[in-house]
Amino acid sequence: MGFVEWVDSLKRKTPFKVVYFWTEWCEGCEEERKELEKIEKNWDNLDFIEINADERPDLAIRYSPQIYPSISFISDRAVIGGTYGYVEFAKINELLLITLDLVQGGGKIITPITVPHSAQKVSWRQAVNEIRRKCLAFFDINFGGFEKSPKYYLPNVLRFLLKMGDPYSLEVVKYTLDAAIYYLWDDGFYAYSKSEDWKDHSNVKLIDVNADMILTLIEAYKVTKDEYYLDYAIETGNWILQFGDPFFPIAIVDGRKM
Repeated sequence: MGFVEWVDSLKRKTPFKVVYFWTEWCEGCEEERKELEKIEKNWDNLDFIEINADERPDLAIRYSPQIYPSISFISDRAVIGGTYGYVEFAKINELLLITLDLVQGGGKIITPITVPHSAQKVSWRQAVNEIRRKCLAFFDINFGGFEKSPKYYLPNVLRFLLKMGDPYSLEVVKYTLDAAIYYLWDDGFYAYSKSEDWKDHSNVKLIDVNADMILTLIEAYKVTKDEYYLDYAIETGNWILQFGDPFFPIAIVDGRKM
């Protein structure tokens, strides 16, 4: 049968969909598609859909973990299972069978983990420091931001680091915000950079991420007293307010509302 379009699947009102999300910059996406093709030909009663996440960020936000490649099992407009990263066809098929059993009233897709009573207790301060350590492990000391390519600015993580109050965390926040403003801001922030050095930005601006950045910029202003951050918070807010409707759009792709 092959892959079908999202709109065509909606018109046919197929109750269960297998949606494959990919991007042009994703290194493992082509290999994952080949694995999914091995399964697709054996399931004539299901719709297999492929979606370029950069072209349909509205669907990617709603139905994917925004890690690519990813496969989402969707029933009645809700995600009830799936995978992300490269997964071999046998494992995808196994998860698909489990999910279909779940839809039909079968068992649980995930078995709850039983935590032994002997587990070591940690203080809230130890827990917070461990979270900080893991956040900073993804920081790119050469160019700022988190991860390499794609590179993200993660406004909620930046606010967390601002709360830590230590000099290094503050420098991480300033370095990342300065790079994001310089390379990714253009009447609103682009969602991420495709390249490590920030110079190849995505073509997508997400409204919720921009709203999150406003909060982060305001917090950065409160800590640093640098009006540079406040100015961009205000300008980003003005960009969002021009759309008027609080529910549409959720993304701007190449200037198009989605």
